[in-house]
Amino acid sequence: HTLRLPQMRFTPHMSSLLFPGQALQQSPDTVVQVGDSVTLSCSRKGNEIYTMYWYKLPMGKDATLQLVVYSVEGGVAEFEKEFRNHFQSNGTKGNHLSVKIAHALLNDSGTYFCAELTFGDGTKLTVIGKKFLFFSFKSLQIRGFLFKDLHLKSKATLVCLASGFYPDHLNLVWKVNGES
Repeated sequence: HTLRLPQMRFTPHMSSLLFPGQALQQSPDTVVQVGDSVTLSCSRKGNEIYTMYWYKLPMGKDATLQLVVYSVEGGVAEFEKEFRNHFQSNGTKGNHLSVKIAHALLNDSGTYFCAELTFGDGTKLTVIGKKFLFFSFKSLQIRGFLFKDLHLKSKATLVCLASGFYPDHLNLVWKVNGES
């Protein structure tokens, strides 16, 4: 299975979130002439990375971050269609992924970001049908509540505990005399 990241809108302040620079070392800013060859290198010291990426942010204020290439450790480079015939790479080897442009064109200008894949903690999604359960209690036993103090205050705190059910998403509504 191959994991691909989608294109996304990018603003410069996002770079520290998406591409933590302290972990990855990539080529410095480079200026070349049309037709020149240029290689962009990215490497990481430390733990082995299983997937590395190069993204391009073209020039212009409404630019969209574009995936150029990705590669798993020891695997071949998988280029996006628009870069496939113009860019070259030998894939990720030893936490290193380089991209070569044999004959640079004006539209190759932009900011290139090297990235590694890091997973978050995950988000659980449960999809349920439209049916729902409705429980109504005519009387409720309340424990630990001192009724003698109720006349001193106009408010009381009630607690409802629901446990041991699936799916574990619940929407509770308190109704007293038919009103929420």
